[in-house]
Formats: sequence, C-alpha cells, structure tokens
Amino acid sequence: MPSIEAQGDAQAPLSWSDARALAYTNDPKYLITSPNMDFVPSPFVGIVEVSMRADYRYGAFAPIWWTPLPDDFEYVEGSWITCLGLLRRQSTEALNSLVDELSRLVSLRDESDSSLSVLHTSMLHCRNRLRYFPCTFRDAVLQVHETQRYWLLIRAYLDYENYLDVSPTVVPSSPVRTDLMGAFTTDPGVVQLFFNSGIPVWFIRSDTSILADTIIRAIVPPTSPVNVCLERGPDGGLVLYKGLCGQRHILETMRFGHTYLDISRTPLLAPDVVGGYPPAVSQKDYKGTLAPATASRSRPVATTSRSQARFQPHGQAASRSNAGATSYLPYARPHPTQVRSVNKFQRFDHPWMPAQLDAWRIAMDNVDLSQPARPNSELWGYWIPEPALLLRPTTDDRRNRYIQSWLRLRPAWLYLLRLPGVAVTAVPTQWWRDVLYGSSATNHPDDASLRKTRRWEGIQKVFGSVFQASDFHGDRTGPVWWLGRRVPGVVPELCPGIMWEMMELGFHYELLALDRVLVPERNDPQRELKRADLLGRVFPAGHLYSLPQLPPPEGAGLCSRLPYRRVPYLEALRQVLSRWADCPASICHSSPISTTFTAEEIRLREVEMSSYYVNTFFAHSGRAPIVPYEYPVVP
Repeated sequence: MPSIEAQGDAQAPLSWSDARALAYTNDPKYLITSPNMDFVPSPFVGIVEVSMRADYRYGAFAPIWWTPLPDDFEYVEGSWITCLGLLRRQSTEALNSLVDELSRLVSLRDESDSSLSVLHTSMLHCRNRLRYFPCTFRDAVLQVHETQRYWLLIRAYLDYENYLDVSPTVVPSSPVRTDLMGAFTTDPGVVQLFFNSGIPVWFIRSDTSILADTIIRAIVPPTSPVNVCLERGPDGGLVLYKGLCGQRHILETMRFGHTYLDISRTPLLAPDVVGGYPPAVSQKDYKGTLAPATASRSRPVATTSRSQARFQPHGQAASRSNAGATSYLPYARPHPTQVRSVNKFQRFDHPWMPAQLDAWRIAMDNVDLSQPARPNSELWGYWIPEPALLLRPTTDDRRNRYIQSWLRLRPAWLYLLRLPGVAVTAVPTQWWRDVLYGSSATNHPDDASLRKTRRWEGIQKVFGSVFQASDFHGDRTGPVWWLGRRVPGVVPELCPGIMWEMMELGFHYELLALDRVLVPERNDPQRELKRADLLGRVFPAGHLYSLPQLPPPEGAGLCSRLPYRRVPYLEALRQVLSRWADCPASICHSSPISTTFTAEEIRLREVEMSSYYVNTFFAHSGRAPIVPYEYPVVP
C-alpha cells in the first residue's frame, strides 16, 4: 500500500469522511480515521483474552474509575464466617450521590422505555447490595464495578439521546465533547451521526476509501492504554473468555457468572431427596390439575371456590347455604399426619413470638388439613429456618444458644441465598438443630474444641463450596452485629424483633420461590430482573432479599398498623398474585386497592389475598408457609 500523507486545505472545514487524525492498523488494508479527534486509541481487534486482574478489573476492557481498597472494607462483627463485611459508608458516599442523582433523572422520563428501565433497576439493585448485603471483599469490589458500569451505560444512554442529531447533513453547531468516551465503528452512518452530534468517533475503514479530495490533517501513531494492571487476580488468572473481540468479550466483563447474579437463581426448590422437585409445568397444564378435591387426595390444591369460602371473618362459620355453594367447610380436626406433634399453621405460644396479623391469622386458621400429609420427601424445605425452632427448646441454655448461633450464622446464610447453584432448601431441620446448638454427634457438649469441630463439619456440608475452613471461627463470644445494633448476647427486649425479622425474611423468600414456580422465567434474565422489581414493591423501599433496618414503631409495609398505610403494599401483592394461573377473578380482575377504600374494605381484600396465598403455598409445598406477623416495638 502506498504511504498516505497529510493532504488537503489545512483551513478548510472537515466533513465526516475527512481525517483530523489518521492511524495505521496491523492490517495494511485498514486505517482508522477520526473527523473530530486529534488522536487514535488502539482498538481491540482479533483474538482477545478476558480475565480478572489483581486490581479486580478486567484489564483494558473495564472502563471503571474507582476500585475500593481493603481499608474501605469493614468486617461484620461477631459472625462465624469472618470474611464477610460491608464497605464503609463514607467510602461509597460519592458513588451513592452519583447513583441518586442519575436515578432522579431517569425517574423524570417515560417509564415505557424498557431498555432504560432494565439498566436503572439493575443499577439500584447493585447499589442496594453494596449498602445492605454483607459479602466478601471480592464481591464488594465487583458490586462497585457493576454499579459503575450500569451508571456509565445509563449516562451514555441519556447523553446519546440529548446530543444526537439525526440529520447527517447538519454541520456541528458546538465543539466536540472531549469528555465523552466515543466509539469505534465501521458504519459510515454512525460516523455521520456522531460527527454531527459532537461525539468522538473513530472510523475503521479500507485504505481505498481515502480519496484524492479527502482532507487528512495528521498521521499519528495509535495511542495504547496506560496504567493497566496485568497481574493475575484472586482467581489465579482464570480465563473467562478467549475469542474474537466484540460483544462477547464485553459481556464477559460484566457480572454474568463472576459473582452472585442480579437475580439469584436461589431458591432452587430442591428438597433433601434425590431428584428434587418435578419440573415446572405450563400454566395451561397447571390449570388442568385444579380438579375438585376428593377424600383420597393427599395433595391439597387451592381452588377458587375454596379460597372464597375462607374469606369469612375469624370465628364466623359459613352458613349451610354458603357451604352448599362452595362444597367446602374448614375442618376442626387436622389429620394426624398434618400435625406431626406441632401444628405449624398455628402461632407458637411464647412471649418472644410476635402477635399475628388478623388477616394472616384467619388465612392460617382456615386451611383444610383433613387430608393425609404428603411424604417428607415431597415437602419444601426452608430458605430461612422456621422461627419457632429457636423458641421450642425446653431449656434456656439451648434456646439461648440457638438464638446466638443464628445471629452469628445469619450474614453467611443470607449471603448463601444470593449464590446460584446452592441447594439451601435441602438442609434438614436436624442440621439446624445440630449447628445452632453446636454439639452434634458428641456426648461432650461442654468440650468447646470438640463442639467447634463438630459444628464446622456440619456447616461445611452446606458452606464448604463457598467458604474455607480458615474463614470459620465458631468460638466467638463477643457482641454480634444485627441490623445496625451490637447485640452482646440474648437480650430479651430484642428477641421479639429477631423472631419478626426471621418471619419477614421467610415470607420474602417463600413468595419469590412460589412465584418462580407459578410464573417460570428461568431462561430470561431480564424478566427475572423485572420479577424481583415487581415483588420488591410488596415490601418497603423495594427490599426483597434483605431488611436493611427495623421498621418504625407503627410498623411498615404489610405489617403497618394503620390499614391505609398497607394499601400500596397490598396492591403490589395483588398485582403479583394476579399473574398466577388459578388466581380468583375477585383478585385479578378487581379494581386496584386504594386509599379511598374504607378500613373494612381494605381488611376484606387483605383477608381474601392472604387466604389465597396461604392455600396456594400449602398446595405446592405441602407445609405451612411463613407469613407476615405484627411488628413488635424493639428498643
């Protein structure tokens, strides 16, 4: 190829096809020109490798401006798993301010823009994990990077719309925006659009496209990236992608597969048996299973007529005429196999157990337990341990050990729930008893060393694929961090709040699990993201996976003491339930729940939905659900 030199009138205005700067590539057939920039960055071409580096970035492929340092990380106090913590609030203040301001700008736009909505929701989810979810330092850094990446994508999206001039013939009316990243392209149309909009652009083109009248201001060498860390990262230099550069290598620098997912695929609905649960069925097939119950049926299924029969106020029996219309009456005597020494549909009587919410109490009291229970192998496991498990011990020592052990294990357990591929519901109740008490398989419960060993053996069965033995310190005796409080031991005034949080988290995860069964979207990450956003509206501030703090004394969300304050969360729950195949028309086709309703109207709608939810969960899981309880005032 003949050498190309600067040419053309140096004072003439440039067009999109001219070159303010021109650089050669490794392929002599191709050049890179820019009509509005005086340098040419080295493009990524050919075969590239993507791997995490020592600075937790992906080399030159990750345009991230800030990486936290280990000193920015504060470990959770009192946790058995010592590698978990949060970034110090002051270290993320600048990032939080940027996210809040950008979120405000997005909220002013048309909500029908689905692409922007997905990016916005993803950014907020990442930021919330940073704020409230204890994790490893590595995961915290990746969450910071992911938050910044979504911020950049949204900022670029908004700036692109603001500065893009769709007319390719208009001469730019403002100077080029040198603060923008710009882009490489092989498309002349993109060059025109970016040039006319003042956006930096570099045109990868054939050498034959340089004509005699093409203005070339300067021939420059390509500018290589600087200050790029190439040392191996914490995963030993694992190659995440090797292949042609392009969309694939860019996607590998995002979080798909590097840490817990935007929408975790846990809960997995895997019981403690070989084979797990049967696969999800289509809504059409599921509707075909909703036949009237018979005396020989062992798996209860909630039908519309049954659900409607339960909307009676507590203590008020259905009339005979109404019973004839629905062919159903609540049964006073549960089948012995449904009770199994404890009727979990009833509140466990203990001073530390919060009071029941009226609507949910009615729903739990009116479940048909007359049929034989399903085998243990078909019962769903628990994502959060059943709260009454901690209060059932007959001795204060065992009960106190359970509570303290749960608080110390809680950060690691909630972390585990966010990881894909971890069958947490396979954990049997006896595992919780052994681990929480710390003396399984030994006749020497007072031997601290042996108890620690046995406890780790139990924990390793569940946590071993995530944490190492060096991360476990089961002999901690100091205060433990819980929702912003330093809990020095079993504090009676705090215990009702601890039980309430367990029930609230249990309801969150069980609602998510049931929704995934009834509205399967496993192969569509964006729909899973929208699911989490939809379900998050049922809870204050959209927190589906965690509780960042305890509510105020008057309660919040579904446990608000005033009916009118429950309205937005009840309406959000109605929208969730309305997507389920067998949802009664009185719920899915009813008018939205509004603050214009009377308190009694709100209560009746609440009873209807809670009854439908409880019966539907029982029909699929074979066990009692964990439902919302009244918030006890915690000092």
